Amino acid sequence: MDVGNLTDLAAGFKDLWADPRIIVMVLIGGVLIYLGIVKGFEPLLLLPIGMGVILVNLFPPLMEGAFEGKPEGILAWIYSNGIKNGIIPLLIFLGVGAMADFTPHLSRPISFLFGAAAQIGVF
Repeated sequence: MDVGNLTDLAAGFKDLWADPRIIVMVLIGGVLIYLGIVKGFEPLLLLPIGMGVILVNLFPPLMEGAFEGKPEGILAWIYSNGIKNGIIPLLIFLGVGAMADFTPHLSRPISFLFGAAAQIGVF
């Protein structure tokens, strides 16, 4: 790994104390991870979101060029080629839907009508 990249990443820790907003966002990311792991509130969603919040705020070079259309950092590349195109959110919700527990629906088949009505409403 290039030494310049390591110093760029280390700059994130230096900027941590310069801007209090970064500290707040890192704390929010920590709370999301805590809620996902310890409390068990939607860990499949909260853990990656919390990690993303912490990584982007601690290491800004990872998102370099993301919004200008020329991604240079790895998170910028993922954003440009996956999230902006809608591929990654589709895969996430496909995976969450595949892991859904259908036991309540099977015990009360009438509840399928509520799901169907919700889908018709979305459409």
